[in-house]
Amino acid sequence: MAGYNELKGLRVKYLSADPANPEDGQVWYNSTTGNLRVQGIGVGAWASAPNTGTNASSRSSSGTQTAALAAGGFSPPNNSTVNSEEYDGSSWSEGNNLNTARHAFGSFGVQTAAVICGGKVDPGGSRPGNTEEYDGSSWTSVTSLPTSIDRNTGTGILTAGFSAGGGTSPGTGGVIDTTLEYDGTNWTTGGTLNTARVGASATGTLTAALIFGGNSSPGILSATEEYNGSTWTTNPGSMNTARGGTGAAGIQTATLGFGGYSPSPAIFDVTEEYNGSTWATLPATLSETIQTPSGFGSTTAALASNGYNGVGIINTSQEYNLGTTTPIPATWASGATMNTQGTVSGGFGTMSAGALASTGPGTGYETYDGSTWTAQPSLNTTRSVGTAGAGSISAGLAAGGGTPTVSSANSEEYNGSSWSEGNNLGTARGQLSSANSGSQTAALAFAGETNPPATLRAQTEAYDGTSWTEQNDLSDARFGGAGAGTQTAGLMMGGNPTTPGFSTATEEYNGTSWTSGGALNTGRRDLNGAGNGTQTSALVYGGEAAPGLTTATEEYNGTAWSNTANLATAAGNRSGFNSGGNTAAIAAGPSLSTEEYTGVTVSNNPASNIDVS
Repeated sequence: MAGYNELKGLRVKYLSADPANPEDGQVWYNSTTGNLRVQGIGVGAWASAPNTGTNASSRSSSGTQTAALAAGGFSPPNNSTVNSEEYDGSSWSEGNNLNTARHAFGSFGVQTAAVICGGKVDPGGSRPGNTEEYDGSSWTSVTSLPTSIDRNTGTGILTAGFSAGGGTSPGTGGVIDTTLEYDGTNWTTGGTLNTARVGASATGTLTAALIFGGNSSPGILSATEEYNGSTWTTNPGSMNTARGGTGAAGIQTATLGFGGYSPSPAIFDVTEEYNGSTWATLPATLSETIQTPSGFGSTTAALASNGYNGVGIINTSQEYNLGTTTPIPATWASGATMNTQGTVSGGFGTMSAGALASTGPGTGYETYDGSTWTAQPSLNTTRSVGTAGAGSISAGLAAGGGTPTVSSANSEEYNGSSWSEGNNLGTARGQLSSANSGSQTAALAFAGETNPPATLRAQTEAYDGTSWTEQNDLSDARFGGAGAGTQTAGLMMGGNPTTPGFSTATEEYNGTSWTSGGALNTGRRDLNGAGNGTQTSALVYGGEAAPGLTTATEEYNGTAWSNTANLATAAGNRSGFNSGGNTAAIAAGPSLSTEEYTGVTVSNNPASNIDVS
């Protein structure tokens, strides 16, 4: 008689190695290690993703976590936008614009075949009602909705999607319960919602859809409804918290809802998951409270972008992954103690290879090996006011500076053990800035102040290893700002401008000329080297801001600045270094203390393989 194994097969797979992509709950025996193993159920987490290029809320939501499309939206101060952007899983890129600027509209489809419909246009508040299709390259106006509405929601694909709910007038007046189905050419009336609503969210397909939340009369909803292609059915499994303007990702039987607005609290960071019958509140929360974010993807791989965080309209993005990543917030931590106290400037080098920073007043320099500061030979020319630095620990450069009353044009080169005189800057100045990711033979110095008499400078000079050459000026003369980048991709931020104050201006240099970049969130001066990184991955920290010294730290992605972890101690006239980007830096002076920065990191936290035996 045949045994159980012959009849039923082994209940546990007998493998010589762990499977490459085990499913949650899968069990197997590893004959090599002699262990019975089970793939554990992972815990989801939100982690920071690249920022979009546009600060906007109430944008479109089409596509997946690795192929998303966000278009339109409401941008400050009071305008609808035509901007369209695509995400490939690692970065956002600008696409062709919409034909009609709008926000708060329905959208559905995928990145290469998307539909938007309805919406509102500000200023003015008109409701265009028109529909546009995207083919992966450009937007085309097609058949308009039969009713001009805004705050509608949608789901499905380009040839089989729908718009549901919405409003024909401001607030909760004129709220409709209509479903309008789209076949790729025409709109027809579908099933009627059980509850009319605006600002709801939807997922799924034309014949298997889910709608939840939103506003109606008399208030904000938690009600959930399912659609089978002809009829809406109210599901007894309502959301745990009534809310509108919620980001959504998934299908009818597996949906994530994240962020949104409600009477209390006003804005959410909470994520809920729907399993086809009930909603559960997940431990994973967004990194900030957000209403009207765009949502993409699935319950295991979702993307949230843009929205309103209670303070302003944002351009940040976050990714949700089930059992794959855990975000670790950015931090500043105490570093090693310096040997000489004083104003610090002219930093250059890297965190791990030993970096260099000047310690005024005087001519002292110190190197840092990642754990200890060591005194090094002094500059040949005494200076203390904001020298520019560039290069590496074995090939460094210090230029400009001087005393508070007499500016210097002196330029010196460092070979790892001593300083030698080089050709001077064309314009003497202190508190100047530099592209501190440049090299000893390809440096860039800009801005500053010349004394006497006190004169703000917009001059830019490039160094080729032998001499300095005048380049095109900055748009705005200023001193005490921070610099980053290279000779052909430089960055200038903050400082004391021609009109006394705290500049928020950022300028980008392409090797020939300067153009405006994204504005700092906190205007500041007395930075003098407290910035580092590249043109598309920079960091600025500390300085003086209204009404005094600040701990504020900001990261730049090449388009916009976002706030990150604050310094422990507010200080001006600090210096820093790290030529690689905005994920690591050191801030030194003016006291003996230093602080080290670690940007947001993601630790790998896979659904674990658990040894049972």
